Amino acid sequence: EQSIHPIKFNMEERKLITLNINGLNTATKRRKIFHRLGKLQYNIICLQEVHIKKQHEYLLKQPKLGKLFAALIQTKKRGVALYIRDTITAKQIYADGGRN
Repeated sequence: EQSIHPIKFNMEERKLITLNINGLNTATKRRKIFHRLGKLQYNIICLQEVHIKKQHEYLLKQPKLGKLFAALIQTKKRGVALYIRDTITAKQIYADGGRN
């Protein structure tokens, strides 16, 4: 089940969604999830439990969803992908080694 959480940035309303997707390792699942999210026009998308290895981060790049910020590890466990639309100024200012 999805939920929309309108939040305000600089007095503008934004749409945010967060989903625990329990893995994006198959091309079919990635295609379905990314296609659906692209149609819904969210400003900020947080995908939890992507289960993508750090060296396969390129599989998560989806310019239509926004700029990608990812926290991944070396194994197919855990992992978060955050997409922020280009209309929102965002940059990574801290990179944690994460938990293993």
